[in-house]
Amino acid sequence: MTFIGKYETPDPEAVKLKHGHNKDFRPDCKQVVFGLNITADGHVPLSYQLFDGNTTDDVTHIPNWNGLRTLLGKEDFIYIADCKLKTEKNLTHIADEGGLFITIVPKNHKEYIQFIKYLKKNEVPWEDAFSVENSRKKGVFTVYRTYEAERTKEGFRVIFVHSSTKQKEDEARRQKKIDKAIEQLESLSPKLNAYHLKTKKEIKAAIDKIVKDVKEFIDVRIVTDRRQIKVKVSPGRPSLKSVYKNKWEFTHRIEWTLIEQGLIEASRIDGIFPLITNTQLEASEVLGKYKNQPFLEKRMYTKKSILEVAPVFIKKEHRIEAMLFLYFRLIAD
Repeated sequence: MTFIGKYETPDPEAVKLKHGHNKDFRPDCKQVVFGLNITADGHVPLSYQLFDGNTTDDVTHIPNWNGLRTLLGKEDFIYIADCKLKTEKNLTHIADEGGLFITIVPKNHKEYIQFIKYLKKNEVPWEDAFSVENSRKKGVFTVYRTYEAERTKEGFRVIFVHSSTKQKEDEARRQKKIDKAIEQLESLSPKLNAYHLKTKKEIKAAIDKIVKDVKEFIDVRIVTDRRQIKVKVSPGRPSLKSVYKNKWEFTHRIEWTLIEQGLIEASRIDGIFPLITNTQLEASEVLGKYKNQPFLEKRMYTKKSILEVAPVFIKKEHRIEAMLFLYFRLIAD
């Protein structure tokens, strides 16, 4: 929740408006972090919690889970959240307290990196999970498959999911980047050997900038051509008595080709995302429950857009807390 203005007399007992990672792309503004919980049955808002504006998402999950355990009077509910839940501290806390969780593994975590590296060159026995019809395109289905990899050192299950729709999206996204890079290379070619593109070093820097996101798919070579020219070395205007000497002139051009092996390997990992859980559910059931998580995003969208929480014309933190409580009651009823 983003706030604009100065708040010089904060209430020591209220949530603190702080600068943080602003999701409205306003780093100049202060904010508070609004955490919302919904039920799997009907996606009804169950509870919420406010955090200081400089609180990162990953540290909100333990107090949030503890609060839910107190509210529900039990700990064996399945806690489903986005990738910020996936820290060793968060997952072991929930598991050690008898709780259950399902979340997604970020792409920069070793579980994902190691599997993707393996999958680029090897086959795995995928199992059919289920298919879902596109709500906007009748007769078009997303087909899901799963593969359960080795468990983590903590004993948590890692389930990789393949989505046919995500596969098409990944392929289209990659092709769009490749097409853009080729277009820029074509635009770069006639500009070579002039101004700041005379040396190989300058040309390579320009190429690297263009292909930085697709360097595993496009091989660009700088080709140097030379030709002998005559250069006048005698003074005065050219005449029959002028003296010339031969000199080599060097020019550069670029050539590029697609890296077929890179494209093949990339196509093998299209549509993949990993889940981690400590439940004993079938892999397809884990996926089915995780797919409820986007409904939370829709609830947050409702709060931010349709109900128009912003702009807020109040200055005291405890009144901001009161206002957000009223909005929670509004979306919960």
